[in-house]
Amino acid sequence: MLETFSSRGGAPARPVWLHYMKKVLFICSSFPWPPTDGERLRTFNFVRELAKNTELTIAHPGPTELPDQLATLFPSSTRWLPYVKRQNDLGTKLSALLSLTPVFYKMAGSAGLIDWMTSQKKGTFDVVHLDGLPAFNYYNAALAITPNVVMDLRDSWSLLYCRLYETNGRKLVQLIKGRLVGTIEAQIVRRCEKLVLISNIDAQYIENRYPGSSDRIRVIPNGVSEEFLNILPRASSGDSPAVAFTGAMDYAPNEQAAFFFAQRVMPLLRQKHPAVRFFIVGKKPSNELRKLANDSVVVTGEVPSVANYLNDIDIVVAPLLSGAGMKNKVLEALAASRPVVASAIAVEGIDLTAGKDYLLADTPEQWAAAIDQLLSNPKQASELADNGKNQIRSGYSWLGAGQAVIDLYEEKP
Repeated sequence: MLETFSSRGGAPARPVWLHYMKKVLFICSSFPWPPTDGERLRTFNFVRELAKNTELTIAHPGPTELPDQLATLFPSSTRWLPYVKRQNDLGTKLSALLSLTPVFYKMAGSAGLIDWMTSQKKGTFDVVHLDGLPAFNYYNAALAITPNVVMDLRDSWSLLYCRLYETNGRKLVQLIKGRLVGTIEAQIVRRCEKLVLISNIDAQYIENRYPGSSDRIRVIPNGVSEEFLNILPRASSGDSPAVAFTGAMDYAPNEQAAFFFAQRVMPLLRQKHPAVRFFIVGKKPSNELRKLANDSVVVTGEVPSVANYLNDIDIVVAPLLSGAGMKNKVLEALAASRPVVASAIAVEGIDLTAGKDYLLADTPEQWAAAIDQLLSNPKQASELADNGKNQIRSGYSWLGAGQAVIDLYEEKP
């Protein structure tokens, strides 16, 4: 049997008169702290908003003792339920192979959590929220507790691997991974009555791939944290401009984008701006990515605060060639009053106008020209940054995303 514990400190417990609120079991695919990548950022902000308005139990892989900083951000009534995933050992790999299941998905299953869920009486929770594709391991156990099960798939995984197959040199690997993950995605779409996706692009792809699924899909986009909205506009750094790409560098589309920009765009850009420097900002860069570092390319690894780092950046780029879902890096850069140059894939699902809120670029020549345009025209760069910030401020908040999730809970299963 798993033990639960409450966050230490934090906001006062809810008054008795609020205890009619929905009782929610939120099952995380990964521990939502620190929120330093897209998955953890979305999960952290969802549970933080839900904790204000529901009786929330958060099941998560990870520590049995909450970090103090995380504990203080939640009401003391929030329950945290740690569970242990399967080991990445030979048995797990063999089981994945025999069942034609991705190893990461097989590892996400916890016999202990399933046993605990099975021991709960029907109606113990009003809602079970499965966060991320790996959480589908618990779908059957969730249905035994309540028919009101929400599956937040976030992105279309089949779309992600289709794009990686088209743009990545390891085509056979991407093809196999895509087929295996696609099988799980198909089960999710076929079985789940409340299916959440992060953008209209992913939703449309799912609807086209799985006819008849549209009535069960809800799009709930990401928000942006106040720390980025509070960053002030920046004057141009003149003769030593700084261009940055942010994101978790152990995510294949991000690594691919960093290589593309460093190897194919920077040589063109430096012909007009010899002192320009490209900063690759994000955790877990590979050894191959670190080897890009030179006098014009800086590979930082993880930084304490991306928001603080943006204070010294003139232009943020998002040169993605593949990927799916909504890109937090773009939301954050725009919210931080930084002019953004992005590929078409990078801005998918975000309500932006090219040329007004950001500049669009796809080929190396377009990238170099767009950045040169902004570096050569500070007034245009400032106007672009202001427009982008206003667009994000008006339409993307975690408060709104949290309310959308609660509204979905209220819908009849």
